[in-house]
Amino acid sequence: MRSGRRFLVASTDDADHVALPPLRLDWIKRYQRVMDFIDPPHSAVVRLSGQAVHLLARGVVLTSVAADA
Repeated sequence: MRSGRRFLVASTDDADHVALPPLRLDWIKRYQRVMDFIDPPHSAVVRLSGQAVHLLARGVVLTSVAADA
């Protein structure tokens, strides 16, 4: 995962899902250090921003958007 990456949020309301732009991964923090990149299987705290953040809840699936899209 890399900072700046964009994600679509799977919503139960298709109107919200289509109308809202993707979320952006603002930063990744691992062991209290901000990082630009993190490899699986490591865990980290991340900050996402965008108009669809209100759709985030436990169990919601994020789908990565292609870098050139």
